[in-house]
Amino acid sequence: MSGQSKRWTAVVATAAAGILVLWWSAAPVAKQNGQQNAPNPVIKATSDPAWTPSKTAWGHPDLQGIWNNGTYTSLERSLKLADKEFFTEEEAVAYYNDMAAADVDGRRDQLVHYDFTQYGLDKWQNGVKANLRTSVIYDPKNGRLPPMTPEAKARLSVPRPRGADIRSRGITERCITGYWGGLPMLTNSGGPGADAEHQILQTKDYVLIVSQSSNDNRIIPLDGRPHLSSRIPRWFGDARGRWDGDTLVIDTTNLGHTSFRGASPQMHLVERLTRVREDVLLYQFTIEDPATWTAPISGELPWVTSPGPMFEFACHETNYGLLNILKSQMAAAKRGGPTESRRRARTEGELPVGAR
Repeated sequence: MSGQSKRWTAVVATAAAGILVLWWSAAPVAKQNGQQNAPNPVIKATSDPAWTPSKTAWGHPDLQGIWNNGTYTSLERSLKLADKEFFTEEEAVAYYNDMAAADVDGRRDQLVHYDFTQYGLDKWQNGVKANLRTSVIYDPKNGRLPPMTPEAKARLSVPRPRGADIRSRGITERCITGYWGGLPMLTNSGGPGADAEHQILQTKDYVLIVSQSSNDNRIIPLDGRPHLSSRIPRWFGDARGRWDGDTLVIDTTNLGHTSFRGASPQMHLVERLTRVREDVLLYQFTIEDPATWTAPISGELPWVTSPGPMFEFACHETNYGLLNILKSQMAAAKRGGPTESRRRARTEGELPVGAR
C-alpha cells in the first residue's frame, strides 16, 4: 500500500470512529438522567388567561409561524389505560422519557443513513413536549377508533398487491404527497421531526398551510364560497375556512386520497386551530365517514412553535430505490420474463395461468 493510500485509510478510519461515537452517544436527556426529567416540559394546551392573542392588520387572529405537530402521544389509547383520559404531569414525563429512549434505541438497529439522531431530526430533538392526554382521540370516550362498518371491512379485505410499475408505488414514494401523514394533520408516528413542521401564512382572504415534507401546501379560502362538485377530488381535499371567534374552522370534503386508517373518499373533516398561548396552537378535528366507521371521531393535538426556517424538501434526490425497481422491471420485460404487473394481472384472472 502506498503512503498516500495509508494516509487516506487512516483518515477514513478516524472519521468512521468519530461517527460511531456520536451515534452511540446520541441519547435523549431523559435516558442520560435516569428518567428523572423530560427534555422538554409538559405542554400546556389550555388558554393562558394572562396572554392576549395578537391580531393581524385586518383584525383576524394571528396564527402565523412555523409549528411542529410531532408527538409521542398515540392515536388510540392503550387498552391498559381503559377510561383514563389524562396523565398526571409525573406520568406524562415518564411516558415521554420512555418513548424518547425507545426512539433512540430503535434508530441504532437501522443503517446510519436513516439514523435521524445524527442530524438532530428525531422528535425529542425538535421541541416535542410531553402531553397530558393519553391518546389523540378523545371521542369515542374510550379514546379508540369506533367499529368499522361491514362495507369498510369488505372494502379493506380486497388484496392490493404492491406492484412494481410507477403507478403502483405509493403516492408518498412518488413524491406526490409528503411524509407528514395527510389529513387530518397528524404526523406519521416514528418519522423524523422535520416531517412535523408546518408553516401558516395568512392574508385577509386566505390561509396557507405549507408542510416541510414534500413542500405540500393547503390553500384555504375564507370568502364563503361553496365546495366544489363532489365529482372533483383533490389530493388534500376541497377546504373552506371561516373564523369562529379566535378559532379558524376548516371544512374539507372531496378527498382524492387519505391515508387515515382505511377512511373512504367520502370522509368529511372539520378542523379547528386555536392559538391558546404564544407558543402553542391547539389542533382539533372531527371525522365523519359513515362508509367506514359507525360513529364520528374527534381528537386534538397541541402544536408547538419551531424556530425555523423550513428548508427545501428535495424528495427524489438520489432516490435510487424507486429507480432500481423500475429498472429491474424494464430488464425483466426486455428478456421476456414476467413483470410484476403481468404477475398481478394473472393472479387477478386477467391473463391465462399459462401466459407470461
